[in-house]
Amino acid sequence: MTRQLGIVQIALAVLALVGPFAAAVVPPAAAAPSAQGLTPAEAVVLAAEGVSGHVSAGQAVWYRYYPSGDATGQPDRITLIFTPAVELGALVSSVNFHIFSSAQVIGGGDLSALAAIGSGSYVSRDGDPNTAEYLWQGTLPGADAYYVRASNNTAVDVDSWLFPADVLRVEPASTLAMGAAEAAPTAPGVDSPQYLPSTQPAVGHLEPGKETWYRWVPVAYTMAPDAHVLTLFFTPANTADSVRVGFELMTMQQSEVRQRGQPNLNTGAGAIVSRDGDPVTGERLWRGNLPLGETYLVRINNGSAVPVDFWLYQGDIERTVFD
Repeated sequence: MTRQLGIVQIALAVLALVGPFAAAVVPPAAAAPSAQGLTPAEAVVLAAEGVSGHVSAGQAVWYRYYPSGDATGQPDRITLIFTPAVELGALVSSVNFHIFSSAQVIGGGDLSALAAIGSGSYVSRDGDPNTAEYLWQGTLPGADAYYVRASNNTAVDVDSWLFPADVLRVEPASTLAMGAAEAAPTAPGVDSPQYLPSTQPAVGHLEPGKETWYRWVPVAYTMAPDAHVLTLFFTPANTADSVRVGFELMTMQQSEVRQRGQPNLNTGAGAIVSRDGDPVTGERLWRGNLPLGETYLVRINNGSAVPVDFWLYQGDIERTVFD
């Protein structure tokens, strides 16, 4: 294996076919772009397809990781593969990754002194002396983000590949299995959803049993527990099953896990409120605090027996004027 390998993780849909505990050989068909952040605030999501990167000597890079083990009943797994290993010799153990909770990272303490929840253990399974592999497996509770810090405490730059799965090895591009990219999972019902407007509501119409999706990138970042708010209005709501109209938000990774048997997994959902004094309108409100820069999916569903019109706002809106 050379430093010019074309690398990626196998799509999670393919992993599901071979069993949740199977380790994967990664073809380059579903390649994720190189992405990394030098601070927790810049951390990018450890996507299902994995992330590639270049970690300079003495550098550490950060990722946000949303575990699925607590929801699926299966262990979470993270694999780090990097090269060169021969050049590092005995110092190969000075390149590794560590896992921290959100509370640890945003608590304002010395990041270099944090006690890791978990870290990679050295494994050797691909038969290539110039790559090193580290694997962690366990279960992380809750749906909140965790942080993964990949550190290079050597004097040699390394190229790295980090996967939220048990990956045995990465394959050269010449052995490409093209079918893997076509099998990559997408969020159910999502067809290039548009972004939520920031100053105006998203307005739409839903027939019974239908749903629609939006992308949302929260822009505020504070320690306040209600830094981010979404409000949904819909009409008519004066029917017996209007409680079946609502919205929920989830990460991209959560949407993929939902396809594998966890249909209720999400980051939050709108709660019923009644503040505008109009019995014909329904209102749903969600409050929370979300990491900066994450892209979320917002799903609005009409589970009632009648068509509805809806208005989805960013912010706490007590009443609206329907056009």
